[in-house]
Amino acid sequence: MPRKRHKKKAEINPSLPQTPAAPISTQAQRVIKKIASGGENYIRDNFERIMLASYDLADEPEFKDVTFPENKTIRSTEKWMKKNQTRLERATEKGDEDLHQALDDVRIQIIDDILTPQLRKDVLTRLDNLTKRLMTGVDTNKLENTLVLNPLLKMKKLPWGICGLILAIYDRSVKPTLEDVSIMDEVFGDLLDDMEHNDNIDTLLAATKESEKINAFTKKLESIPGLRERLEQQAENYAVDFENALIRGEITLTLFSKVEVEFALTRFLKEMTPDQFDITKKPSEQVSNRFIELIRESLVEIMTPERLQEMKTDLEKLSKKWLRSKNKWASGLMTEIYWLDELEILENRFLLIVYTNQLKRFEGKSSIISKSLRP
Repeated sequence: MPRKRHKKKAEINPSLPQTPAAPISTQAQRVIKKIASGGENYIRDNFERIMLASYDLADEPEFKDVTFPENKTIRSTEKWMKKNQTRLERATEKGDEDLHQALDDVRIQIIDDILTPQLRKDVLTRLDNLTKRLMTGVDTNKLENTLVLNPLLKMKKLPWGICGLILAIYDRSVKPTLEDVSIMDEVFGDLLDDMEHNDNIDTLLAATKESEKINAFTKKLESIPGLRERLEQQAENYAVDFENALIRGEITLTLFSKVEVEFALTRFLKEMTPDQFDITKKPSEQVSNRFIELIRESLVEIMTPERLQEMKTDLEKLSKKWLRSKNKWASGLMTEIYWLDELEILENRFLLIVYTNQLKRFEGKSSIISKSLRP
């Protein structure tokens, strides 16, 4: 299964076409007068109704294709459900009303965790565009919703997790994940059950290599339309997040020896003239590009079939350790291990990032290295 560079689905894009100025409809004018005549009490008296009714706004063109970032949504949901596990269990024992209240509170925490300032800004931009469009039409109910909802969402103390529109977007974002969980349970049912009752990672991994289990898995995989593509996309997402964490320095890996790290640096220094190797100045774009090119060339020479297999063995040991400790990056690492055999060295972004990171940490580095290896 060769690696494909998928483009992640656009979650929220604020750059929507601006609605051209148009006359305000008679129906819109009536709604505006109605709200204005109600004064401060209007929002208070209609707060709950507006919040609930706003759920339908998620189907409008401005919000129809909007979802929250998949991985962030999954992680936040898992985090807050786990933190509130005891409370939810107690609420379940007390009855449906207590359980629904507890779940509502947890959703508020999840959504607050998901929504960055930029995401909030994007939602408000779309809401503004929706309001402008409705001002020229005849749908008075939805226009009333947007006119009241807009200032409410701009209140700093109002939790967005009680807003129907935001809940609809969250439900839309998390639904595919829940479907995937159901499918995964069907496809990987026996293995998942084993993992729940067996802490021996070596035994579990060995079981996944048994021909009988592989054949059963393949049969189920092909029987569900689109599942293979979804799994490939999910693996791609794991790898992208993992590689970005490496770039940010959240994960530190040392896969190359000191000699291997010195290899590219030595070649680089041999090519540099005194003018080019002036550590008091920022290297030119040409010098920086040549350095990156030399790193790629060095990786091709370093990563012989034997060295690749050796590195793969080391990474497999690390992946088992991460699986035992439930490290959140285990899935990303396992994807990268698979791609070691599938990708050409020059196509392998993971190897380039790890090698570059080790160069930056190299004890004998000069400032020209860190300047040349800019993100």
